[in-house]
Amino acid sequence: MIYRGIIFTDHILQRMKERQISLDYVYWVFKRPEIKIYDRKKQSYKFIRQGSNKNFVMIAKQNEKKEWVLLSCWTKEIYLRKKPKRLNFWQNLWKILWS
Repeated sequence: MIYRGIIFTDHILQRMKERQISLDYVYWVFKRPEIKIYDRKKQSYKFIRQGSNKNFVMIAKQNEKKEWVLLSCWTKEIYLRKKPKRLNFWQNLWKILWS
């Protein structure tokens, strides 16, 4: 399937359906990624865009005609780690004296 000049493989269309990711969203991640990583071994690019609580990841490659082919996509949950609360001087002193 071709959408806005970009080729979508059957695999990515199936994954989009399974993971409930819209065509427009995949196109948006492709056009405006926050991170773009090139994999020399596979000669493909990984496009990453952060949502509110998920990372949206998409794999794409250029064919011989220099047309973009989108291969796969998925989402990954972002787990926010809480930083341990630092105690100020007086709290540390109190803890040392009364513990």
